[in-house]
Amino acid sequence: AGSVGNKYVDMAKRYIDENCGEYIKVEDVAEKFGVDRKYLRNLFFKYLGISTKDYLTKVRIEKAKELLSQNSVAVGEIASAVGYTDALAFSKIFKKHVGVSPSDYRNGVADNKFEENAEETPKPQKEDIKYFLL
Repeated sequence: AGSVGNKYVDMAKRYIDENCGEYIKVEDVAEKFGVDRKYLRNLFFKYLGISTKDYLTKVRIEKAKELLSQNSVAVGEIASAVGYTDALAFSKIFKKHVGVSPSDYRNGVADNKFEENAEETPKPQKEDIKYFLL
């Protein structure tokens, strides 16, 4: 039964990855593969340690981060592009998961704030390298 369950998770993951921009719900994913939503959720927990809904949200947030860092498309359009019908709901979910609003994330990426103070951190000098090898 384990390999069958794992197969459902693999198929559902692929489907979510390829369709995260659509307005799909967990029920739609389960229905696509002819399994119960709760059964699919349990399989996701067993094999991935997260629920189907959390996986879908994670994929959407990662795609949104990618879009926010690449261009200046309006947040509402990005929300729509990652499967959210409501830009405000998307912004709240994004902030909950990332810690900053989508526009702050975009500005932070532009300002390299998420590079952990890249400018201020001195690069190791050649003579310092030996200490990293201990």
